[in-house]
Amino acid sequence: MLDQIPLLFFALPLIVAFSLVYQGTRSEKMPTILARSVRTMILLVILMAAILVVLQWMLP
Repeated sequence: MLDQIPLLFFALPLIVAFSLVYQGTRSEKMPTILARSVRTMILLVILMAAILVVLQWMLP
Protein backbone atom coordinates (compact mmCIF):
# COMPACT_ATOMS: atom_id res chain seq x y z
CA MET A 1 0.00 0.00 0.00
CA LEU A 2 2.75 2.49 0.88
CA ASP A 3 4.63 1.70 -2.33
CA GLN A 4 1.83 3.36 -4.32
CA ILE A 5 2.23 6.72 -2.55
CA PRO A 6 4.72 9.09 -4.19
CA LEU A 7 7.71 9.77 -1.94
CA LEU A 8 7.19 13.51 -2.27
CA PHE A 9 4.08 13.30 -0.08
CA PHE A 10 6.20 12.12 2.85
CA ALA A 11 7.88 15.54 2.84
CA LEU A 12 4.69 17.31 3.93
CA PRO A 13 4.66 16.10 7.56
CA LEU A 14 8.38 16.83 7.79
CA ILE A 15 7.86 20.38 6.56
CA VAL A 16 5.06 20.97 9.07
CA ALA A 17 7.04 19.50 11.96
CA PHE A 18 10.22 21.35 11.08
CA SER A 19 8.55 24.73 10.75
CA LEU A 20 6.61 24.37 14.01
CA VAL A 21 9.66 23.27 15.99
CA TYR A 22 11.90 25.90 14.41
CA GLN A 23 9.49 28.75 15.13
CA GLY A 24 8.71 27.33 18.55
CA THR A 25 12.34 27.81 19.51
CA ARG A 26 12.21 31.44 18.33
CA SER A 27 9.06 32.61 20.11
CA GLU A 28 6.94 31.73 23.12
CA LYS A 29 3.49 32.97 22.04
CA MET A 30 1.33 30.51 20.12
CA PRO A 31 -0.22 33.00 17.63
CA THR A 32 3.26 34.18 16.69
CA ILE A 33 4.52 30.62 16.33
CA LEU A 34 1.62 29.63 14.07
CA ALA A 35 1.82 32.72 11.88
CA ARG A 36 5.54 32.47 11.36
CA SER A 37 5.47 28.70 10.87
CA VAL A 38 3.00 29.07 8.00
CA ARG A 39 5.43 31.49 6.35
CA THR A 40 8.28 29.04 6.96
CA MET A 41 6.23 26.19 5.45
CA ILE A 42 5.58 28.22 2.31
CA LEU A 43 9.25 29.14 1.99
CA LEU A 44 10.32 25.51 2.43
CA VAL A 45 7.87 24.32 -0.23
CA ILE A 46 9.11 26.98 -2.66
CA LEU A 47 12.73 26.08 -1.94
CA MET A 48 12.11 22.37 -2.39
CA ALA A 49 10.18 23.00 -5.61
CA ALA A 50 13.02 25.12 -6.98
CA ILE A 51 15.54 22.41 -6.15
CA LEU A 52 13.29 19.82 -7.81
CA VAL A 53 13.01 21.93 -10.95
CA VAL A 54 16.78 22.37 -11.14
CA LEU A 55 17.37 18.65 -10.66
CA GLN A 56 14.77 17.74 -13.27
CA TRP A 57 16.37 20.21 -15.67
CA MET A 58 19.85 18.78 -15.09
CA LEU A 59 18.88 15.15 -15.53
CA PRO A 60 18.08 13.88 -19.03
